[in-house]
Amino acid sequence: MTSKDLIKMSFNDIRNKKLRSFLTILSISIGTMLVIIMAGIGNGLTSKINTEVKEVLGSSNLITVMPYEKSDHNLKIVIDMGKEATDVSKPKEKKIDDEVLTKLKGISGVKDIAAVVNSKATFSKIGDKEGKSADIIGFNPSYAVFNNEDIESLSKIKETKRYNKATSQAIIAGSEFKWASKDEVIVGQKYLDKMDIKDYKSVIGKEIELKFVLPSMEEGIKPKIASVKGVIVGVLNGDYPQSYGKSILMSSELAAELQGQIFGEGDYLKHQGYSNVIVNAESVDSVRAITNKISSMGYEFKSAVDTIDQLNKKIKVMDFIFIAAGVIVLFVATLSLVNTMTMSVQEKKKSIGIMRAVGASRSNITVVFLMQSAVMGFLGGVLGSIIGVGVAFLVNLVSKYNQIAKGVESPLKLISLPYWYIAAAIVFTVAMAVFAGTMPSRRAAKLDPVELLACE
Repeated sequence: MTSKDLIKMSFNDIRNKKLRSFLTILSISIGTMLVIIMAGIGNGLTSKINTEVKEVLGSSNLITVMPYEKSDHNLKIVIDMGKEATDVSKPKEKKIDDEVLTKLKGISGVKDIAAVVNSKATFSKIGDKEGKSADIIGFNPSYAVFNNEDIESLSKIKETKRYNKATSQAIIAGSEFKWASKDEVIVGQKYLDKMDIKDYKSVIGKEIELKFVLPSMEEGIKPKIASVKGVIVGVLNGDYPQSYGKSILMSSELAAELQGQIFGEGDYLKHQGYSNVIVNAESVDSVRAITNKISSMGYEFKSAVDTIDQLNKKIKVMDFIFIAAGVIVLFVATLSLVNTMTMSVQEKKKSIGIMRAVGASRSNITVVFLMQSAVMGFLGGVLGSIIGVGVAFLVNLVSKYNQIAKGVESPLKLISLPYWYIAAAIVFTVAMAVFAGTMPSRRAAKLDPVELLACE
C-alpha cells in the first residue's frame, strides 16, 4: 500500500466521521495555536526589551566602568517599558585613577576611552542670564570626549523626534574643546534654552559662573558655597546622547575643583578618582572580551550587550514556561485523538481482519492508523497555525495603534512570529499526534484476524 493510498484512506475515514474528526482536529488546533502564540509573545518580548535596553544604555559598542567592586548583586538593572535603569543596591567603592585608565586603554579591542568626573551646580550665570540646577560632566583631556558612535547616532534621529530641527551636527555653535586651558566649557543647547538664551553664538567666549550652594542645617550659619568659573567655547546639540545636550561639559580638572570644594577635600582626583569611564569598543563582537577583562580587574560595569545577554537568559526561562504551557494544552488536546483512534479501531475491525487475511502484516496495520493520526495532527496543526497567525495579526494591529497614539514612531510587535516558528509548530503537532496514535495503532495490529472475521 503506497503513501498516497494511506493518505486517501485517512481522509475517507475523516469524512465518514465528520463531527468526531472535526472536534478532534479543533482541539488539536487550539493547542497548536497556544504553542505558537506563547512562543510569539516570548520572541516579541525579547525584541522589545533588547530595543529598550539599547535606548537606555546607548550604543552597543559602549561600556561604562564604574568605581565599584564587581559583584553579582551590584547595580541590578530594572527595565520597565522605556524607563531609565535604576541602581537598587549600594555597592562597595573602588577608585578609578590614572593607572586604571592606562590599563583600560590598553585592553585589546578598545578603540578609545572617556574618563569622567561628575558634579552638580545649583546655580549658573552667563552675563545677565541666570540658570538653575545643571549636571556637570568633566572629561580628562588626555582621552576622548565625543565618540563617533554618538555623533553618528545624531544623524539617524528622525526629524520628527529631534529636539533640534535645524541640524544634526554635534556642535551647533563655537567649537569642540581645544584644551588650551582647563577653563574651557561647552554648554548643552537644552540648558541654554532653559536660561532663555536662543542666540547660541552670542555666548561663545563669555564667562560662565557655576555655584553649588549647600544649605546649612543650623540656624545662623551661612550656607556653604562652592564656585568655579569657565569660558564657553561651544554649544552642544540638545539631541546628543547620554543627556549631554542638557548638561555642562568641562575638563575633569575644573569639575574636580568644584567637587573638592563641595566635599571639602583638596586634590579631589587623587583621593576620590573618576566618577566613571566610558570605554568605546572597536566592534560589538569585542565587547564581551573587554567586559571579561574589566570584570577580572574587579570593577563593576554596564553595557547594552551584557545587559541584553543577562535579560535574554531570563527571557529564555520565560519562553520555556510560555511554550511549556502551550505544549501541555496541546498534549491534553491530543488525548482526544487517542479516544478517536480507539473508536476507529473498534469500527474497522472487519476491515482489519480482511487486510490481515489477504496478507497485511502487523506493521502494515500499525502504519494505516498512524497515518490517520498524522493526517489529523497535520490538519489540526495547519488550522491552529492559521488561527494563531490571525490572532497575532489582530493583537499586533491593536498594539500598533496604541503605541502610535502614545507617540511611538516605530511600534514593536507584541507577538513576533518567524516563519520557522509556524513550520516547527506544525511538525511538532504531527509528532504529538503520531505519538498519541501509537497505542491504538499497536492495539489494532495485535488483533487476531480469525477472531475478527468470526465475529463478523
